Parts: sequence; C-alpha cells; structure tokens
Amino acid sequence: MGAICSRRAGIGRRLTANARAQRDPTRSTLLRKQYVSEIRKRYTRVGTAVRDLVVNQDALGLAGGRRAGLFAESPLGGDGDTLTAFDTWLMGIMAAEFDGDWQERYVRAAYMRGLALANGYAVAAGVPAFDSPDYLLTLPPYNSRYLLHLSQQRANLKQNTENARNKMVVALGAILLMPQIGSMEANRWLQNELKKYGRIRGEALARTGVVSVLNDAILDRLEAVGFKNVTPAVEFTTVGDERVCPTCAALDGRVYSIKEARGVIPVHISCRCSWLPFIK
Repeated sequence: MGAICSRRAGIGRRLTANARAQRDPTRSTLLRKQYVSEIRKRYTRVGTAVRDLVVNQDALGLAGGRRAGLFAESPLGGDGDTLTAFDTWLMGIMAAEFDGDWQERYVRAAYMRGLALANGYAVAAGVPAFDSPDYLLTLPPYNSRYLLHLSQQRANLKQNTENARNKMVVALGAILLMPQIGSMEANRWLQNELKKYGRIRGEALARTGVVSVLNDAILDRLEAVGFKNVTPAVEFTTVGDERVCPTCAALDGRVYSIKEARGVIPVHISCRCSWLPFIK
C-alpha cells in the first residue's frame, strides 16, 4: 500500500479528469435506456388493455350514457362495486406485467457494471483487483448486497404500480359522477393518470435505480480491496454539462469517506453522478 500513498495526487486528478471527459461517468447510458424502455413497454400494454376494456368493450357502460356497465352487474350493484371490480381487474393486469423476475436482468447488470468500474479504478491506483464481476457476484458479501438491491427495486416498482392503480380508481370514481363523460373521454382520463403516476415515475425509478445500484457496487468493491486501510475517500463527480442540477454541481469535488458516501448517490431522481476513488 506504500506505492498507493506515493501516487495519491496524480491518480486522484487523473481519474476525475477521465470521468469528466465522458458524457456519462457511470457508463450506464445504454443500460438505463434499456431498463426505461422495458418499463415503458409494460405500461403501454397496461394502457392498451384499459382502452380495450373502456372503449372497445364498453365494460363501464359509458358509451350509451349508462353509469353502470359489466362491472356493476354484481349482486350488490352500484358504482361502488364498479370501482371495486375495476380495481381488481387492473390489479390483475398490472400483476401480469410487472410481477416476476424480469427486473433481475437490469439490477444484476447495474451491480456488475459498478464492480467492473471499481476494479478499473483500483488497478489504476496500483491495487490488484482482477476478479471478474461474474465471480465476485458468487461471493456472499457481494451476492447479499445485490439481492438486497434487487428486493428494493422490486418494492419500489410495486409501490409505483399500486400508486398508479389507486389514482386510476379515484379518477374512475369521479368519472362515474359525471354523466356527460363518455367512454372515449373516460379512457383519456384514465390514460393520463396511468402515464403521470405510473409510466413517467416508473421510468424515473428505473434510471435512478441503475445509478443507485451501480454506485453502491463501486463502494462495496473499493472497500473490499482495501482502500479503507489507507483512509481513502470518494470524490463526487458530475457529468459537467448543462443538465447537471445545482445540487449536484455544488457537491462536485467534495470528499467523503466510504462510510459517509453510503446513500449519498443518487442525490435526486434520475441523478447521473458517480463515485471515484480519491487519493490525496
């Protein structure tokens, strides 16, 4: 580790300069786009199912001026049961689209990307770090952290879909109180709620999730290869373009210990910042 101390200043500046020369310090632009695209496709299919139900099937009975359609044909009847039936139906549609293991692909790729970046930073600093991300992910410390992130990403998206569903049910309740609204207008209203509270926020969660998982993997690896033994810190870097928010710009160049760095990035939704090892 003595060689590390003697090369501190040059390495710290070089790593920072290299990152700023890149448009994306996390090197995850393509991964984020792929994750966002997957979220968008799934929400689009939900929207298509809603349109088919409300417009093509007229299941709410709005096209003919009725306030109760197929969903109201329950033993109790009435708009209240229409809302319950719609909620149950929508829950099933969303579960079919968003449940399962499909997020694992993106979360795993983000964590492995972070491990690979940290390996490169460590080697540049003279620290041997040649184990592949695939191998590292089989080891308990890394695997446990990855699984924790996977669970959190699933929970975040679950909350997102539930919030969107609740907003759509509330909107339908308002629609059923307005006789002038037909099936086409009702569909537009519901689609707006789905887009605003579901798709747009889901896409932001995907972008933010990749950055969060990737940066945590960087910290995990830097700590594991021994940087904490030389009192390392982590330099906060930004992309350096006009899209950098004032909050991130103000923190650029500050130094944190690895312990202090935990949870700092992402700073906000869709944050694009990344950690680099800082060597004095």
